[in-house]
Amino acid sequence: MIRIISKVEGFRRGGITHSVTPAEYPDDAFTPYQLAVLQAEPMLLVDILKCAAEGEPGSSQPQDTPQASAQITIDDLDELTSAQLVDVAHYAAGVTLDPKVDWFVLRADVEVLLRAKADAEPGQEV
Repeated sequence: MIRIISKVEGFRRGGITHSVTPAEYPDDAFTPYQLAVLQAEPMLLVDILKCAAEGEPGSSQPQDTPQASAQITIDDLDELTSAQLVDVAHYAAGVTLDPKVDWFVLRADVEVLLRAKADAEPGQEV
């Protein structure tokens, strides 16, 4: 289960109008790319929830495991458009790439950024 809360009523991201009231979505409601964009948005609070015990309604708790974060992997890059590659570079590393550059160049640049981010120590800027 994915819970999304907006910091501002009516904020739009990902084709959805978000509310200050928590909204819950099924785990498969978003692609890994969409979930990564939502999680990177500072105007949204996105929690990945898991049930404390199977079959108990209302027993959802935020999941603090590393798997909770949507991760764009290098294998996922081949499925992304140029605009999505530019977004990944921005959200993953704070780097702005030119979307007019050839797709293969963008993909290679984003792969380098993701590899550098994976090798960086916690707290170290990429």
